[in-house]
Amino acid sequence: MEKLRYITLLVCACLVSFNLSAQVTDTNANTDAHVQDTVKTVDSLDRYGDLKAEISTLKDKMRQDSATLAQTSRRNNVWPKSNPFMFYYGSLKFKDKDAGVEYKSDLSAGMSKNHNYYLHSRAIADMVKIGLDVTWIDFNVTRFEKGSGFSLGNITGNITSGNYSNFDDYFNDAYGNANDYNEGIDVQNLINKMDLGKYMITYSMGLGPSVTVVPFYTLNQEILDKIKVTVSFQYLPTFSGLLLTGKNDDNAFCGGYTGLWRYRISLSFARFGIGVEHRWGKGTMNKWNISGDEEEFGFDSDKFDSKLSGTFFFIGYKF
Repeated sequence: MEKLRYITLLVCACLVSFNLSAQVTDTNANTDAHVQDTVKTVDSLDRYGDLKAEISTLKDKMRQDSATLAQTSRRNNVWPKSNPFMFYYGSLKFKDKDAGVEYKSDLSAGMSKNHNYYLHSRAIADMVKIGLDVTWIDFNVTRFEKGSGFSLGNITGNITSGNYSNFDDYFNDAYGNANDYNEGIDVQNLINKMDLGKYMITYSMGLGPSVTVVPFYTLNQEILDKIKVTVSFQYLPTFSGLLLTGKNDDNAFCGGYTGLWRYRISLSFARFGIGVEHRWGKGTMNKWNISGDEEEFGFDSDKFDSKLSGTFFFIGYKF
């Protein structure tokens, strides 16, 4: 009986030991599985962190590229090609230095076609560009004195004032025999009494440096980016023709070359601009007298030194 109890206790102890061993084995297995899951989770989190960092880097780069693109687009809009076409009006003085005679205009106007070639693509401080200002066409017409025509004065005035009783008497005095127009016209008398006034026509081309400033660029306002100030300085080779006729002058035609200098200041908004310029220079003119005494009548050529200066206001449009 005593042995039976001992055997029973021994069997129970073995069973308890076996169960405890099985539980320890299961616990170890579960622990290993949990550790592996934890490692996998940590690895996944590391990879997610790396991916998140890459995404953040790409976003930053996209923002930078977008800002650069916007800045480049803004610069292109601020600095388009500059091809202004200008109309100007002002006053001009012409001086015969040899004779000491000076003529002042009562009307002077013209047109100018320019192109400003910028010498660098990126503006200095995004506000200043230096360029080469080229004038392809500059055409000017100036009237120094209005004429009264082929007359001793004003034809109507002379006739109605009693100097001539009728047009035949006037024509007879001015041209010769009024009864024979074809044979009696006195050409010398006609030219001597010709009064077409005094006019000058000039044609110039020009070349020189320019500086253009966008004064409000730092304010970052699109509307203010369109405001520009340009200062230019040019040399203008100029060819001119001058017609001199009048009651108290020897009738003559003058032509020659003048080397002009010009500085110009303009204020523009988008395609439209206004400004002021001054030009001056010296030259030599050939003079052909087309009147004189009967024995000396003809085209007698002479030369004289001349001086030209003028100030003009202009409006312009950029193409």
